[in-house]
Amino acid sequence: METKHIITIVGLLLITSVFVFSAKALTENPASTNQNYQAPLQSASPSVPVQSGKQVIQLSMQNGNYYPNTITVKKGVPVEIDVDMNSVRGCYRGIKIPAFGVQKTVTESDNKIEFTPDKAGTFGFSCFMGMGTGKLVVVDESGNVPNVNTVAQDIPKGGSCGASGGGCGCGG
Repeated sequence: METKHIITIVGLLLITSVFVFSAKALTENPASTNQNYQAPLQSASPSVPVQSGKQVIQLSMQNGNYYPNTITVKKGVPVEIDVDMNSVRGCYRGIKIPAFGVQKTVTESDNKIEFTPDKAGTFGFSCFMGMGTGKLVVVDESGNVPNVNTVAQDIPKGGSCGASGGGCGCGG
């Protein structure tokens, strides 16, 4: 047999082996083979600095929405959101975080929102009308984020310009 034929056969065997092993790996999904399988917890590290025992967040506006748009904090550690009154305007100053009972309109003289997250997961925050939105990710004591996500139910529907009563930035 010629060297050319041997190299061709070896190459075909390698390609076939890679294909077989790849197909096997793709079909071996623990969720499909084990009914007791639970998705692993997401691991996250808080992005908010702790100052004087509080997780302090500077909240502003960028590109028509709250910034930062996703905030990661630790469960059980008090949170202080300092709202930048120069960039956050109109109804975006009315901020609510339903999962933690927060609902406040910030003013020039009172631009801080304070609460202590008592549960871990991913939660929504928004202006009262749902135009400005964001996510609050709360990490548990182990540094994990449980598979709890209430963002969709935390943010009100509607509230845009032209929809019953105006919206943020529409004079409503």
